[in-house]
Amino acid sequence: MIGIGLVAFLTGLFAMGDGGVVAWGAFLVGVIYTLGISQGGVLFSIIQTGTWGRWGRPLKRIAETFGFFLPVAWLLLVVFLLFGLK
Repeated sequence: MIGIGLVAFLTGLFAMGDGGVVAWGAFLVGVIYTLGISQGGVLFSIIQTGTWGRWGRPLKRIAETFGFFLPVAWLLLVVFLLFGLK
C-alpha cells in the first residue's frame, strides 16, 4: 500500500502537468488528518488519566498507541514545509 501511494504521489508530482499542486495538496490533507487523529487519541488518554476514568481503560490503551505516530506525522509536516509548493 505504501508503494502504491508513493507511485501515485510521484505521478501527481511529475506527470500531471500542474506542478504538483494536487499531489502536495493531497499530501497536506493526509498529514493534517493523521495529526488530528493522533493528537485526539493522546488527548483522550490524558483526559482518562486525569479524571481517573476506569470505564475506558481498553480504549485508553488504544488511544495511547496513536501517540507513537506523532513524531512521524510531525516529520512529514516538516517535509511539506521544506519541499512543498514553493
